[in-house]
Amino acid sequence: MIDRAVALRLVEEALDRVARLIEDQRTVQPFAVQADAVDDLYRRLAGANFTAATATNEIEAVAQNLRAQHAFLSEVQR
Repeated sequence: MIDRAVALRLVEEALDRVARLIEDQRTVQPFAVQADAVDDLYRRLAGANFTAATATNEIEAVAQNLRAQHAFLSEVQR
């Protein structure tokens, strides 16, 4: 009888541990989903920053070209 009670107590402890692990997983799982969303947001921000930097460089190149054309036309007009 004592052996059976000890065995049942061990089973109960194992089931309690499984229940705690399941609860921990339920708690952590939304954080994992949120972490994925944050990672996606960082990737999108990096892409947006790269696009903005590229656009800025292109705008500066166009402005420089226009200034050069303006200077040339000013010289031709004289």
